[in-house]
Amino acid sequence: MTDPAQWSQEQINTGLALRAWSYYYIHSSIRDTTTCYQPLIDLCAEDIIWSHDGPRDERVPTYPGVIHGKQALADMLSWEDDIVGELDLLDPIERPIEFIAEGNQVVALIAENYRIKRTGAVVRNDLAVVVMDFEDHLITRMRIIANLADYIETHLGVGWSVRA
Repeated sequence: MTDPAQWSQEQINTGLALRAWSYYYIHSSIRDTTTCYQPLIDLCAEDIIWSHDGPRDERVPTYPGVIHGKQALADMLSWEDDIVGELDLLDPIERPIEFIAEGNQVVALIAENYRIKRTGAVVRNDLAVVVMDFEDHLITRMRIIANLADYIETHLGVGWSVRA
């Protein structure tokens, strides 16, 4: 077994990224909004910058563009519970999360399925990219880049995403 004192910065940050994203998905499984996100929030710097890029529609509650700070992150994650009923990774054996690290940055490539509470429809997101920056073993910036068109169409009950 490798001595953690000999791990590279990339190895440490990849481990932290895996831990953070695991907390996010664990929370979505048990849906305890009072405490479940706390381990994820604890991995973030006080002045975390969290952004979620993707299409917007004023008729659908989409993620805010950019939020600043742990409390704003906690508020946003609580808000998400009202919109997304279940968030499940695709079968990890079929499509595991890929982590790419360089210096203080880790990029995660993710495929996921989730259910929209309003319609009960399941949405598949074949690729989301999560870019995490680290400083002093804390996440200072997290940027999620995902195509939210299927989410928006499914929420509205229109478009190609809605299939029988």
